[in-house]
Amino acid sequence: MADQKNQYEVVWPSGKSGVKKGLLAPRLEDLEGKTICELSHDSYRGDDIFPVLRESLRKRYKNIKFVEYDTFGNFRDPRKYGAELEKLPGLRDLMLSHNCDAVIAGMGA
Repeated sequence: MADQKNQYEVVWPSGKSGVKKGLLAPRLEDLEGKTICELSHDSYRGDDIFPVLRESLRKRYKNIKFVEYDTFGNFRDPRKYGAELEKLPGLRDLMLSHNCDAVIAGMGA
């Protein structure tokens, strides 16, 4: 007979996902000649990180272009930490106006 006092409730780690699945955008084959838009929120160290990323990518792709993160401003509402990133009104159109092919989104602190 099993000892009742040594029983534990277990939570299955592969339970239901709370995230809706969606299709991913197709990946670019190459960044040569592409325009990369940078997004950042105020907690990210964009002044430190983005220049390093740009330098590294320019060594690999000679004709790469960047639209720097300060063009777009802070894309996250600091009052909603932990919440889903809000859709910045007009962001899509602003990216299209800069011929954005890909995005580097800087988040975190």
